[in-house]
Amino acid sequence: MELSQKGKRSVKMTVTFWMSPDEAIHLTSRDSGIQNFHVAVREEGTKPSGHPYLYRRLRACLEKVGASVAIKA
Repeated sequence: MELSQKGKRSVKMTVTFWMSPDEAIHLTSRDSGIQNFHVAVREEGTKPSGHPYLYRRLRACLEKVGASVAIKA
């Protein structure tokens, strides 16, 4: 992780994200400087980890590269 050159209010870091079987999108980073950095984002805005807009954007990234994002039947 490093401080962005554009200012002291942003950082650059490598993030890995994936869709779990319960359809949450999980994000992790090994270079965050925070041990066990992990967050989950859910589509349902009523849940504590819910963020519909971010969820849709991350899901679109997964779909673009061909990651499996199949919805449960």
